[in-house]
This record gives sequence, C-alpha cells and structure tokens, in this order.
Amino acid sequence: MNLNETTNSGSTPLYKACQGGHYDTVKFLLDLNGQTLNSRRYNKKRKGRSAHVACKEGHIKVKLLIDAGMNLNDTTNTGSTPLYKACQGGHYDTVKFLLDLNGQTLNSRVDTTIKHEKGRSALHVACKEGHIEVVKLLIDAGMNLNDTTNTGSTPLYKACQGGHYDTVKFLLDLNGQTLNSRVDTTIKHENGWSALHVACKEGHAEIHNLLIDVGMNINERDNVGRTAVHLACMNGHGDIVKILKDNCAE
Repeated sequence: MNLNETTNSGSTPLYKACQGGHYDTVKFLLDLNGQTLNSRRYNKKRKGRSAHVACKEGHIKVKLLIDAGMNLNDTTNTGSTPLYKACQGGHYDTVKFLLDLNGQTLNSRVDTTIKHEKGRSALHVACKEGHIEVVKLLIDAGMNLNDTTNTGSTPLYKACQGGHYDTVKFLLDLNGQTLNSRVDTTIKHENGWSALHVACKEGHAEIHNLLIDVGMNINERDNVGRTAVHLACMNGHGDIVKILKDNCAE
C-alpha cells in the first residue's frame, strides 16, 4: 500500500496519525524514512500539514515531527503556523514547547511575527479565544500587545469582542507595569470602533465596566457617528445602556 496516498481532502496516513495523537504510529511512520526509498514519507502541501494538525489538537509529541525536520514556520493556505494553531486551541504545553525552542538552535526558531492572511497574530487568536495562560506565554516571549489585524483589531479588541473578562483584565492590568507592556486603549478598528464600542455591541457588561474604569471615553463616536450607547441600544442591551447613562453618556 502507498504510504503517501491521500484522501479527497489531501490527508496522508501520517497526517491522520498526527491528528489522532497516536505517538507510536507517528514514530513508526517517521522511522521508515531511514529505510527503503519506497517507504519514505513526503510532506505534501494541503490546507494543514502534519505539524499544524498536531499543534491544533494539542499533541505535545509534535517533537517527533520537529526531529524529523518539519518546518516550524510553515503556513497553511490561510497563513496559519503551527504556533498559531496551538494558540487557537489553547494548548499551553504545546505553545510553551514551541516557544522554548527559540533558545536553542537557529533552525528550530519559531517566528512569532508570522500572521494569518487576515493579519491576525498568534496573540490575536489567543485573546479572541480567551486562552489567558497562552496569552501570558506569548507576552513573555515579547509579542506586540498593540499589533493590529488588517482591519485594525488589537489583541485587547479581540478579547473584548469575545467577552473574555479575565483576559481583558489581565491586558489592562499590564498598564501599571513596564512601558513595553503598555496596552494602547485608543487604537480603533477600521470602522471607528474602540474596544468599548465592541464590548457594548456584544453586550459584555462586566468588560464594559473594566473599560470605563480605565478611563475610556464613553461618548466617543465611530465613523458614522454612533456612540457606545447607540450600539448597546441597537443590539438590545438595556443593562449596558443604563450603566452608560448613569455615567453621563450621550
């Protein structure tokens, strides 16, 4: 049987073994590469490669694939790296393993600057999904807290949009620490929305309170003149409208 045969969607037997987290099977397949030519596994391009799916599923034994020479900075058709996939899934141990490689040999270095085709970094997706422990790892690795996507979203904006209170609080609390870790709350999405606008639009009252407490402007208007009150009203969030009005919102 052909070890490199693919399914209709391009999956090889190696890909499937990685997806399932089957260490012994993956090791067996990779070990064949030192044997006869006909048994050698080639990494064929598809939407996601073996290292990507192993990281996406949180299989820390991705080390096997790295030892076999897989490219840590390889991207999917949409620009996702293995690191991005691990962050998206909230797999702390896998993310830590990948980042820790940066203190080792040059060839194993993980490039944290590579972005998804929409401009999202690994930090953006970790904040969007509310994986706070992964967020901490990425910040410790020096990722830019104020980096923006193609549409102007910051990691803070993504955390507010997703309603992740603990992540938002963690990011805002960094502002009392070192200068390089300061979160810029004035950066806006391309439509003129601030983090406060999106929190009100989505109805995240506790996050809205956090943003007010750090001094965000409740009367700031988006590109078409709407305030946080307008967005809360339009989306039926009466509790937020009341809080805003109690704080003298227009």
